[in-house]
Amino acid sequence: VLVDPLTFLASAYILCRTAIPANAVSLSKRHAWKAELTEFFRLIWTEPSLRSMNIARALAMAGAGIFNVLLIYYLILILQGGPATYGYLEASKSLGFVLASGIILPYFLNHFSLRQLYVMGAVLFGGGLVMMSRVDSVGSSCFFYFLSGIGMCLSLLASSTLYARVSSLAKYARVPAFSQWSVKLVSLFFMAATYWVVAVWHWPVKELLAVSGMGPLAGGLYLAFRGKEEPPLTLDGTGVG
Repeated sequence: VLVDPLTFLASAYILCRTAIPANAVSLSKRHAWKAELTEFFRLIWTEPSLRSMNIARALAMAGAGIFNVLLIYYLILILQGGPATYGYLEASKSLGFVLASGIILPYFLNHFSLRQLYVMGAVLFGGGLVMMSRVDSVGSSCFFYFLSGIGMCLSLLASSTLYARVSSLAKYARVPAFSQWSVKLVSLFFMAATYWVVAVWHWPVKELLAVSGMGPLAGGLYLAFRGKEEPPLTLDGTGVG
């Protein structure tokens, strides 16, 4: 868990240093990182679909950051488990990923928009974490973590698909990298805050676990109740243009 923040920072550095192909013009033809960062926030603010997705992802990453810290506390203090229990939990989440990517997604991609896909995933992801906070048995925890795994896969695919489409447009070439960087910083902040409130203030683990699930749920509900986005980018259609 302690290594997680370092991987976030390393990822941000690599993404910011990623070379852009010659045919992908920089956002404002200015190479200063401050100018590019300013341009990123301007694009995010003026493009409704990007703004909506970034807010939803930031809320989800806030919840994920809290959960990353709480997992080991939950494992030891609530489930009274050890390495084997951790393995069961991670296997359950991985099974959810496999089921979602191999069986659920091929069907869902042909019947639901990116918005609907993200909302369904976020509700499963966050709802699974909230339900984990209400149980104290390994079997029940594994089941709800399995559901969270399905939700994580669905929401990740929806956001990744949108950003893959976005990066094909020269105007938005750097947006995916900066977006990833910004939401990981959100997660890092909430990880640090969670360490503090658990280690220093001794907040109850179950209550904090429920709070972590509220992040993805809030992001999903935010997208669900947003009006249809305007071109050139859309969460409701099948293409960008």
